[in-house]
Amino acid sequence: MSKIVNIGIIGAGRIGQIHAENLCTRIKEARVVAVADKEETRAQVVAGKYGKVKWYKDFEKMLKQEDIEAVVICTDTSVHKKAIIESAKKGKHIFCEKPIALTLEETDEALSVVEGEGVLLQVGFMRRFDPALFSAKKEVDKGCIGKPILFKAISRDPQGPPLEYVRVSGGLFVDSSIHDIDLARWFMGSEVEKVYAEGKTLIYPEYKEYGDVDVAVTTLSFKNGGIGSIENLRKSGYGYDTRVEIVGSKGALSIGFLRHRGFFTLKKLKVNYDVVPSWQERFKEAFVREMQHFVDCIINHTSPLVTGIDAKKSLQIALAATKSCKEGVPIPLG
Repeated sequence: MSKIVNIGIIGAGRIGQIHAENLCTRIKEARVVAVADKEETRAQVVAGKYGKVKWYKDFEKMLKQEDIEAVVICTDTSVHKKAIIESAKKGKHIFCEKPIALTLEETDEALSVVEGEGVLLQVGFMRRFDPALFSAKKEVDKGCIGKPILFKAISRDPQGPPLEYVRVSGGLFVDSSIHDIDLARWFMGSEVEKVYAEGKTLIYPEYKEYGDVDVAVTTLSFKNGGIGSIENLRKSGYGYDTRVEIVGSKGALSIGFLRHRGFFTLKKLKVNYDVVPSWQERFKEAFVREMQHFVDCIINHTSPLVTGIDAKKSLQIALAATKSCKEGVPIPLG
């Protein structure tokens, strides 16, 4: 019989609910046994939805529940470091949504405790688990397009997040661009040596209060000689749009999923198509696969595809992009 991993969820908001549903309905080797959220009602609702699941307002109290083997951290970023450290000290394996923290110093602090306690840590860069992107990476690794020399990515949200989220998000580059940055490192197989970013606040003037931008273009220079370009937009006006292209010395791969249905309706006066409404829908299968991977890594004692070091390096690049945008100069990385 396969081992069942008992899991506690820290944070029962939007992404916490997605992971709870997948763990309870799609991953047979997982069992959610506890949920914690500072909003008591939210914890109760999620816990009550899946049977005999205990709920807590304080995640530190939840960590005392002895049958919990692993945790899934879905809180605000400001809580990530503390939740990682306390979970590691209790010997729990950890899945944490990105980023680990908003500074490299806090990230190092959390990673040091994880390493010292010998627990597994996987970070939530779910795009690596998207079937199309995962398959494309395999093709790149097989050399089908030769040496990767150019990475291009587009990420456009249907609409921008509310101000209360912007205030604690770390800004566009740390909150949104970081997903594309992670893919850039992954596909190019090289670290970034220089970052240059330009961004403006053209759609949501209220974001200026927190020093954030709503449109940006980031250029990455890789140590292997390659170049990357990332476009991020907080409001597309038409739906969720994410695309990736990798150009190599012998060809190119393009991955995009703009439409919900794979066809256009062509008429005399218009073109009709069904746009993907949200990132939740676009990466629905990716969320399942990343959580399955987390559980499999625990059972098989293997290292996850996305490690804490991956998360740190992507954060370093995102912070460099933030600095470049503010100062108007390229930022070299060590």
